[in-house]
Amino acid sequence: MIEYLSDLRLFREISKTLNFRQAGEQLGYSPAVVSMRVKRLETVTGKTLFLRSTRHIAITEEGRELLQLAEQTLDLAELMTSSRASDDRQAIQGQVRIGAPHSFARVFLLQPIRMLHQQFPGLTIELLLDDQLTPLVREGIDLSFRIGYLGESHVASQDLIVDKRILIASPDYLQRYGEPERPAQLKDHLILSHLHMRHWDLVGNGETVRVPLQRVMYCNTGDYLSWLAIDGAGITVKSEWSVQEYINRGLLQRLLPEYTLGTARFVRVVTPQREVTPLRVRHVLEVIRAHIEAVTAQTLS
Repeated sequence: MIEYLSDLRLFREISKTLNFRQAGEQLGYSPAVVSMRVKRLETVTGKTLFLRSTRHIAITEEGRELLQLAEQTLDLAELMTSSRASDDRQAIQGQVRIGAPHSFARVFLLQPIRMLHQQFPGLTIELLLDDQLTPLVREGIDLSFRIGYLGESHVASQDLIVDKRILIASPDYLQRYGEPERPAQLKDHLILSHLHMRHWDLVGNGETVRVPLQRVMYCNTGDYLSWLAIDGAGITVKSEWSVQEYINRGLLQRLLPEYTLGTARFVRVVTPQREVTPLRVRHVLEVIRAHIEAVTAQTLS
């Protein structure tokens, strides 16, 4: 039984890397042992798990089906063995893949991930930062932090904090161009916006005002929009939690404080639907959640 669990761990690693040699090095197996174990697993299951050529490797549909069962089996095995561990550092081990936007990682993930990395030698964290949605199952992500739209079905989600989007600019910009007092005056200003946005729907004072974007610079990275605003390049809209530190330091100033972009959304953590969530994933989420609560209580209260 132990050998088959090892085979499944190797199979899972190969499925993620699509590289026999890299997966073997990760788990301490020679290329010959990797090939032998994969062949044994294919013989036991009676299925071809990978299509291989001299340069490429791809997982088959049968391999994808086995991967789902392997994940469940390994998660259950980890849960059973972790209950016997006398030391948390022994129980919390393995790999956790986390997906998040750049700004969320900067504000909420830096400190807890550093602490986890120092505290648990057997824990490997892979952080995938992207302001676009990264497919959860396809990329093997355990925890994905998303703002607003979930983007996938067959996932579980939990609300973390309210996401309120506010208008901001630097004091230098406002000194040069003046501060808008009404949404309609934004047409006379330099605008910084995310890609594909052609207007802002500002909600406040019992009304919704649609503001067409003119004289606009577009960017696909939220943090870079903040840096452009700090540099005096224009007015932008950002999540309050992502720029509160800059506001507190006087680098940015909130505009039209009675208005927000749209109605409030939520920052959510999204996870694959699993029969059993691995202990390492649960612990990492608990540490991150506690840090988020502490940061928001301090900066947004």
